[in-house]
Amino acid sequence: MELYGQETEVALLGALRGHLSSGAFVDVGAERGGLAHALLSYGYSPALLIEPAPANVAELRRVFGERSDVEILEIAAGASDGEATLYLATTPEGELQPAFHAIGSPGDGDQYRWTADRTVMCRSLDSLLREQRIPGRVGLLKIDAEGTDFEVVQGMGALECDALMIELWLDMPGAVGRCPWTLEDLVELLEPGGLRRLVFVNHQASGVRLVEGAAEPAEGDYGNVVFMTDRVYENARTAIELVADQADRLSDALAEMEIKEHNVNIFAREVEEQRVAIEQMEANRQHLESQLREQG
Repeated sequence: MELYGQETEVALLGALRGHLSSGAFVDVGAERGGLAHALLSYGYSPALLIEPAPANVAELRRVFGERSDVEILEIAAGASDGEATLYLATTPEGELQPAFHAIGSPGDGDQYRWTADRTVMCRSLDSLLREQRIPGRVGLLKIDAEGTDFEVVQGMGALECDALMIELWLDMPGAVGRCPWTLEDLVELLEPGGLRRLVFVNHQASGVRLVEGAAEPAEGDYGNVVFMTDRVYENARTAIELVADQADRLSDALAEMEIKEHNVNIFAREVEEQRVAIEQMEANRQHLESQLREQG
């Protein structure tokens, strides 16, 4: 199942699992269930999957419909209850995407277009908690709402969690544009609930790096911030460092491969240029010989 390059995030969350108070998790923006499937394989359960896009919901029901420990809600999550417009993401050529659908249009970039599709029900997590659709505390809350993630956090209310993963970027001009919130905004909301420690999974052009205690993505980079309580962080610190080391080694290997590939490409171009020069010299020689024969 598609993880959209979030294998490092899965490894990190898997490392945290044994240090959480429970395996219960809420997945806001579950898309087609790639991350949820991975979390379930790491022992997370039960799961509440929140997803507003009909095609994605149909796929979630196909994949998880037989599991009694997975509940699927065809709604959006936000700061409060109400209705919202669902915008579906397509390529510029009109091909519907499995991900990147949004509540509120992020604006068109080079990679995607968003088109208003339908009105959907929007619920706050606090409202779902009051209806006992969510337990008062879960092990993990994951938020991937394509631009309205911060509003989901604003709607948490009394919901508590041991760890929370949320997307963060600076500016992605070709896709969703500038991030409408900052790390400081998130910290201000989450610290009172005990989520004072953070690890940033930073996706860069050269690979993936884990950064503890800070999140400063460059333009074009993106990533996920994993907030956690002091207890979880201290107990899982060795495992976090191991995941960070694995990510560094993989990224270094990929960077080395890119350098080698770049050097091979340069060498290939030089060889091609030399071949063309030799052929031109041979053509000139033959032309000169022809002229000499005609003169003789």
